[in-house]
Amino acid sequence: GAGKSICFQLPALCHKPDKSGRKGLTVVVSPLLSLMKDQVESLRKKSVAAAALTTNTEYEEARKIMRDMQTGELRLLYVSPER
Repeated sequence: GAGKSICFQLPALCHKPDKSGRKGLTVVVSPLLSLMKDQVESLRKKSVAAAALTTNTEYEEARKIMRDMQTGELRLLYVSPER
């Protein structure tokens, strides 16, 4: 890695919460499913709430991701262009 991912991860993690305590959501659009999977796994190991929403995402997992988005739990969401 040449550090390209840090360009969108760092601002997402440094964003201050709003008045309600919500920290905001950064959406990353990537056509590379394996890269998204690796990024999400790496972020989760660092206790960062991240998820990937692709055509391979199971229905129940997609529902959980949507709930996490609505509650402000999710910090980074990776999506594929066709999703």
